Amino acid sequence: MTRLKAYTVHDGDDGTTVIFATNSATARRQGANELDRDWTEVDSCRRAPHFDAYAPGPVPAAVLIDHGWRYECTRNACSTWVYSDEEDRCFSAAGAPYCCEACMARDFARQRATATARVALQELVELSLPGAVVTDAYVYGSRLEAGEPGGGYRAFADFMFAGGRWPARFVFGDGYRVHGDDHPAFFAAFPELRP
Repeated sequence: MTRLKAYTVHDGDDGTTVIFATNSATARRQGANELDRDWTEVDSCRRAPHFDAYAPGPVPAAVLIDHGWRYECTRNACSTWVYSDEEDRCFSAAGAPYCCEACMARDFARQRATATARVALQELVELSLPGAVVTDAYVYGSRLEAGEPGGGYRAFADFMFAGGRWPARFVFGDGYRVHGDDHPAFFAAFPELRP
């Protein structure tokens, strides 16, 4: 088996990526694809032997930053760039870069709040509809909020129920969405919701 080698592929603008491939032509093609460019739009494809140890990838953000790359802070809405000369930069256990510990703490707090809201939504559905099993819950942001008319759903949970063939959906602040074929089974399971 041929050993993978690291290549940096640059599009001439702000796009650069590290690709692991057996030769430069393959790296250029894969890099162009990752950067959403055509083969001819790739400005350069160069060997990067200092990244070979990370094959098949990805190269950790901390290593890329130490080699002169920059990353945008992972915290939503921060937009601060993280460079190698930043003294306050830090990384999560998963390797995500943050411009400072305060941003990392805010991001972790938001993630915990979103997870808590998701659990609360799941409990709301399962307590309101005994026997329903939530298969997926989505919360936009960090708390349960009803969406504005025409503004999309901000919190919903998909669930299955006894006799149902298709997943149903509870939209926070808006009610239930049930496939037409499942209406009889839904109202048999939850007669109090019959219109």
